[in-house]
Amino acid sequence: MDWAHILLLCGTVGFLVSSSAAVPTTKHSGLSLPPPAASHSKPSGNKSNWQNIQDVYFELTNIRNQLSEAQEQLREAYDNNDYDAARELAEQIRGLQQQLQEAYNHLNALTG
Repeated sequence: MDWAHILLLCGTVGFLVSSSAAVPTTKHSGLSLPPPAASHSKPSGNKSNWQNIQDVYFELTNIRNQLSEAQEQLREAYDNNDYDAARELAEQIRGLQQQLQEAYNHLNALTG
């Protein structure tokens, strides 16, 4: 991965993190969230639409926090010239970006 791609990735991460700024960074005090793929594929059962919205909202918060941590680790990896770690973090960030987009789309579908 060359520097242009890495800078583009960092810009994309920054955009996604800033675009999800409406999601507060406070931690949910309830049960931990299931993995994103599992939360989308499970039927809602007896949950109300509001409970589903809350679940996705906290999922967005969790993913956003993970993105922030990965972005900070990426900066540290570059500061330490650890390019192997930077590549791994870039892959992790891409996956988190995809999860964030899926959760955002799910929230939009729930809120109409």
